[in-house]
Amino acid sequence: MPPKRKRRGLRVKPINVRDSKRKALDREIKFNAMNTERHLRLWREILVRMEMPDIWKKVEIIWESLEHALDVKDYSISLLLDALQETEDQRRKTNGVHTEVIDRSLRAHGSRLEAVDTFFHGHIETIFVDKTHEFEDINYSRNKDETTLRKINVLINYRSENKLTIAKSTAISKVNAFVDDGKNERRLVTAQLQKQLEDLGDKLRSVFSDYRTNTDERRKAYEIIQRKDKSDRQAIIEQNLRIACLLDEIAKFREKIHSYRRDVANELHDIRRESYFFRNTYRQATKCFVSDHKKDKQRTMTMSSEYNCTAKQLRDLTMKAGRMLTYMQTCRKYETQDEKILPVIVDHHVHATLDDVLPFDLVTEDFQTLIRFWQRFGFSQLIAAELRIERNLYATEANNLRKSVKHFFRQASYSMFPSSQ
Repeated sequence: MPPKRKRRGLRVKPINVRDSKRKALDREIKFNAMNTERHLRLWREILVRMEMPDIWKKVEIIWESLEHALDVKDYSISLLLDALQETEDQRRKTNGVHTEVIDRSLRAHGSRLEAVDTFFHGHIETIFVDKTHEFEDINYSRNKDETTLRKINVLINYRSENKLTIAKSTAISKVNAFVDDGKNERRLVTAQLQKQLEDLGDKLRSVFSDYRTNTDERRKAYEIIQRKDKSDRQAIIEQNLRIACLLDEIAKFREKIHSYRRDVANELHDIRRESYFFRNTYRQATKCFVSDHKKDKQRTMTMSSEYNCTAKQLRDLTMKAGRMLTYMQTCRKYETQDEKILPVIVDHHVHATLDDVLPFDLVTEDFQTLIRFWQRFGFSQLIAAELRIERNLYATEANNLRKSVKHFFRQASYSMFPSSQ
């Protein structure tokens, strides 16, 4: 009978152990349920408190700033091109006005020269005609006077001869008839005839003296007219020389005009070449901006895709961590005192470790993601700063080009109108 009692005692002991184990399992299951509820609350609070960086808004802001910078740059370049077009139109208008003014001045100068030539030639022709008429009148009067003098001489000689013959005949007849009358009558007749001859000689001498005085006066008038003719011829020669000098000046002025047109054509060629160069640079710059724009788009897409991947990985990690916690809690529920999968932790120690370890891992992961994001954000800020620097450089180049164009047109205007300067 005693061994039976021993068996009964052995049977009672495992029943008590099982009850104690059941109580311990129930207690641990309660604690695990409480811990799961507490950890779920902690996870929810952490997820609510965590503020994920709003990358989409920042990317949109960067994108808008880039588009605004590109629009400003396109607007400034369009303004510069409009200014260049306006300056080229003004230069064309000024060149057309200058050419018209030069052509009008040349036409007016040519018309004036033609009028002066016609007036001068007409005046010379009138003077020449007047002088020729005067010379003809002088020659005609001189010839007329000579003919009259010759006629007078002939008549005087004829009369003297007739009178002499008559006187001789009368004298001879009287001498023959009045030989007897005496010598006194002969003397009287001879005296009368001598007086007549002397009177006729005096008349001839007076006529000759008048002729000489008239010829001397006419010679003096002829010399005066000849001197005037010489002076007029010298004036004509001087005016011809002046006309030749004016023609030389006109030729030089035309050469200057041709040289100025050549210089203007060369300057226009240089301006067109610079405008072509500026347009090519503008096209290259726009191409570079478009390529950079595409690269930035690709970078933002890659950043957004990487951010999505990281967010997905974080979600997967959180799901895995939650599953691991559930697995650990379920394993702890089925642990025994002899075989322990994980060491038993006191309640307050469990709460302290869970409060310290799990949020620290999450915070480290979040901190790494934030570091990556801010690195990428810093790269985007650097790219935006480089784009702003390029925009400022292009703006300074545009201002310098405007100043050079203004200076060039000022020099061109001064070279075209030095008198106004």
